[in-house]
Amino acid sequence: MSDIVDKIQKAAVHRLNQMAQQVIDDTGRQIIDSIEDFKALSEQSNEILMRFMTNLNNNFDELMGREVTEEQTIFNFETLSLVQEEELDLIVALEGMVNAARNEHLAVYIGFNTRLSSLFPRKRLDESTNPLDPNQLASAFLEALRPLELDPQNSLTVYRASNRCFDDG
Repeated sequence: MSDIVDKIQKAAVHRLNQMAQQVIDDTGRQIIDSIEDFKALSEQSNEILMRFMTNLNNNFDELMGREVTEEQTIFNFETLSLVQEEELDLIVALEGMVNAARNEHLAVYIGFNTRLSSLFPRKRLDESTNPLDPNQLASAFLEALRPLELDPQNSLTVYRASNRCFDDG
């Protein structure tokens, strides 16, 4: 069983890494408003990809029951605030993209989830535990981008590009 999941993990992480690189390259040209966001995205693309791959691998490791060491999120309490309206719009848009991706490929998703569940009869596999669920992929990419602190409009541009790329791939 472990060999099968390891093969799935290796192939998925490799392909998703290629797709994430394409997203970063493509959206770098679409970034609006801020030259700093463009520079941050292009200069830190390797770090973004490494964080994304780490997040994907952590999702698979959790599924396999392996020990996962995640970076602790450090909050800057000086800039910590309630969710702004633009950020709320971003969250709603991201949830909409995840739901659309899941619904568009529902039959394939259910089939894959069923096959994956058969490998783990004692585990409940759903949107929160399937490492290839659109929500898990979006969360992994979101967390990889978080240190850049892109403004909400540019974040939305990147998320839309990732949604198109991951959905087409």
